[in-house]
Amino acid sequence: MLVPLLRKRYTAMLEIYLVEDNASEAVVDVWMLKLLDRLPVIPLPLRQPDPDVPLDLAAVLNAIYDEAAYNLSIDYRQVPPPPLSKSDNLWLENLIVPLREE
Repeated sequence: MLVPLLRKRYTAMLEIYLVEDNASEAVVDVWMLKLLDRLPVIPLPLRQPDPDVPLDLAAVLNAIYDEAAYNLSIDYRQVPPPPLSKSDNLWLENLIVPLREE
């Protein structure tokens, strides 16, 4: 959960997930992303002695989107919440134009 100060500053951040390595509970990695940034590949910790495995969050999100057929249930003509900045809104408009034509 975001602390109140961060919640006000990062209104477009909807969810936060923590991937924690039990061997070093006091150490966490944080990825701060803007809407236009590609989701990162993060190390997914496994139990020792196995090494971390890379998890491509963008690939996972794209696969889930395709598998769940969200393109059939999301009305891309509607303005998405939360409100976006002008530059983010322009980026989004260019991104979803092909989706509106499907």
